Amino acid sequence: MATASYADTNLTAETASPGGATHLSLAHMTEIAGTMGIANIQLADGQTLTNSIQNVAEGKTDIAGTPYILPFLMNRGVGPYGSLGAEKGSELAGNLRAINPFVLGIFFLFAYDSKNIGGWDDLKGRKIYNGPPRGGALTNA
Repeated sequence: MATASYADTNLTAETASPGGATHLSLAHMTEIAGTMGIANIQLADGQTLTNSIQNVAEGKTDIAGTPYILPFLMNRGVGPYGSLGAEKGSELAGNLRAINPFVLGIFFLFAYDSKNIGGWDDLKGRKIYNGPPRGGALTNA
C-alpha cells in the first residue's frame, strides 16, 4: 500500500510535452521526490526548453529538462542565446548543474553522397547545419 509523504522543500520544474524521454525523466523525478519526502516539485509541462534552461540559469525556475547542447550554446552566447552575448551567456551557464543525465534519443547522420561523408569522423572541420527549431521550440516559441 502506497502512502503519501510530505516534504518541507517546494521546487518548480519545467519540461517538454508529455510522451517523450525529457518529460518522463522529470515526471518520474517529481513523483519519487514527493513520495520519498525529498521535495514537492510543481512540474509545468509543454514548455520550450530553450526558455526553460534560461529560466533556471536566471533563478526563475529550479529544475528543467534540456538537451545537452543548450548549456553549451548558452555558455558561448550563440544560437538561441545569441541575444545574451558571450559574457552574459557564460555567466548564466555558470549557474547550471546537471542532475540526472539520460539518453534523449537516437542520433542519425545524414549527408548527400556528393559530400563524401562516410561516418562521424568525416565531420571534423566541417560546418554542421542542425536544421530549424522542432518540437517544443517550434510549436511553443
